[in-house]
Amino acid sequence: MDLRAIVALCADDWGGYRTVTMNLERTARAVAGWEDAAREPVQRRLERIRHAIEAAPKSPGGQMRARLGEAARWYQTPLRVEEEPRPDPAMG
Repeated sequence: MDLRAIVALCADDWGGYRTVTMNLERTARAVAGWEDAAREPVQRRLERIRHAIEAAPKSPGGQMRARLGEAARWYQTPLRVEEEPRPDPAMG
């Protein structure tokens, strides 16, 4: 993937930022038990991605949303196929 595209997504959308950074953290934990030769290049790439995301200037809307943090849900929960669509109060 293009690092610039990832950074742009995270800079413009706090929800995208949070989802990507959570997955970077999960991936780092998952590779922690790997042998050094396999783990180190993956960890370097994860750190490079994380650093680029954190260094990018965030949009004003993203900065405001970051203040709210995880107190309000930023994602939509998936529906089961047999369920009717339902309003999601967190998404407005």
